Amino acid sequence: MKMDLRPHPRRALVLQMTAALVLTNGCTTPGDGVQQDTDVGPETGDTGTTDDPSGPCVRIEQADIESDLELEAGCYVVETLLGIEGSTLSLKPGVQITFDTNAGLMVGQNAILSAIGSASDPVVMTADSETPGSWSGVQFVGSTSSANRLQHVELAFAGGSGPAGGGAAITLTAGSRLHVSHSVIRDTSGFAIAAADTSELTLDTTVIEGNARALSLDANTVHGIAADNTFEANDENTAIVTGGRVLRDTTWEAIGIPFHPESHLRVEAVLTLQPAVTIAMAQQAALEVLEAGQLNAMGTESLPVTFTGQQTEVGYWKGVSVASKSSNNVLDHCMIEYGGGDRWTGAGDSAAMVYLRGDSKLTVRNSTLRHSAHYALQAERTADLSGFEGNAIVSNARTLFVEPNSGGAIASDNVFEENGEQKVRVVHGNTDRVETEQTWQALSIPWLITERFYVAAPWTIEAGATLEFAQDRPVVIEEGGTIIAVGTPNEPVVFTGVEPLAGYWQGIEVETLSAANRLEHAVVEYAGSSGWVGGTDREAAIYVDGNSGGASLALADVVIRHSAGNGILLLPQDAMVSCSNVTFEAITKELVAGTGASSGCF
Repeated sequence: MKMDLRPHPRRALVLQMTAALVLTNGCTTPGDGVQQDTDVGPETGDTGTTDDPSGPCVRIEQADIESDLELEAGCYVVETLLGIEGSTLSLKPGVQITFDTNAGLMVGQNAILSAIGSASDPVVMTADSETPGSWSGVQFVGSTSSANRLQHVELAFAGGSGPAGGGAAITLTAGSRLHVSHSVIRDTSGFAIAAADTSELTLDTTVIEGNARALSLDANTVHGIAADNTFEANDENTAIVTGGRVLRDTTWEAIGIPFHPESHLRVEAVLTLQPAVTIAMAQQAALEVLEAGQLNAMGTESLPVTFTGQQTEVGYWKGVSVASKSSNNVLDHCMIEYGGGDRWTGAGDSAAMVYLRGDSKLTVRNSTLRHSAHYALQAERTADLSGFEGNAIVSNARTLFVEPNSGGAIASDNVFEENGEQKVRVVHGNTDRVETEQTWQALSIPWLITERFYVAAPWTIEAGATLEFAQDRPVVIEEGGTIIAVGTPNEPVVFTGVEPLAGYWQGIEVETLSAANRLEHAVVEYAGSSGWVGGTDREAAIYVDGNSGGASLALADVVIRHSAGNGILLLPQDAMVSCSNVTFEAITKELVAGTGASSGCF
């Protein structure tokens, strides 16, 4: 139903302007045919009659807006807080309203404010004193009409804490709706606009300048802020994000200023971030993508999406965590920095700037992770990190901490520079397994094996990869698993200890009878720390264990060195090893020991 915004026919105050309007002190003052309030005098400021032959500006009082009111071009004064309930106030091009100290306008339920000026004749809402905060501003309280509109409006010197108590030039609460376009909001003592309680704000082609603070937005209101607004010379040039929960699918555009969540931000719907968006988190706050949520941040090489802290301090905020299984969780061309300030679980080693919870999925590519106080990224045991490629992991305390099934997701084109620990940590607990087919690529830094782990699926290690094992830790190739480590003369696969000490780690155990088990152009060194089975002389760098129906391993162009025990241990008779150009160096006990079969090893 189209609403009639014409003046009510029975109104005592008729505000139809004529061609005989007179311009005085920047205001267009009503001429003949306009009832004027002769009680308005000098106390209203420069809106008086000193140079105006036709009299003072029109004073608007509460009684005037108890039914629909339409103001034509002219000069008006508001001396107190006006509350609109169940009616419509329409402001036409050329209207100028001057608000006295602490005066303001409140648009309530079933009420509408339509202020539509023009580029050459805007609607002006200002104060009787050019002092920020002189008047309260405009508040929308439960005004849900889509007809609320400010277009070609200049709103100045508001934000005071008078009867309206808004603290902003424009305040939206209780689900209010408003569209602001082609306007100027300036010189406010608080926020230019504050929208809370899942209000609907559309803001486009508007200049926000010279205010104490720019915007305060509920997390579900941000989507209405367009990229074509201009923010200039505001004391705090940020968009504060309140509410803490993204409850509906939403897209945040790059509006030219950063978004500042005031605390944790929990994503429970689809959050899409456009190129150049910056989200700066509060101290120790987290951005959490819950099971029902999705995070899709797609920047470009020149316009990355940035997740940072509100201060540029290492570990200033907690980081991004993902519990969602959605394949749409993507960080592409992003900058994630200054996180890792606190742990995600009760585990003391769970602090990370990006944290993947069990069964979650996140693709990270073409992005930079830097200045984390702990790990740049950590993934729990069943998390899916597929597509971790083209990233720069720079200047973090530690790089990555993943589990064996995530190792194959980490591409060789990732760059690791100037981190406190230049290693990728693998294995969270001593029952972890490679359970799906994996290929661990050759990274520019070693893989660090922190616990015993098992291989129960095909496991390929590419040429040039280095695997470092923590003290007394083994890898066990069990039923269903194979080990395929094939290097080149110039890029061998290296299995070594964290420290170059004979017997530092336990070694490699092979329990499967598979022709695919192969080490070629590989080095196995500093192993043999402890016996594989009961009895004496059971230490070895490589243990082929045939107790479960036989086991086999082929070695070609392999160096086995600095073992504190044997080079190779074969038990029992069903254990087999074949050697081609195998070199043994600094072996403490026998080169090949046990009752199994060997060929070509001497």
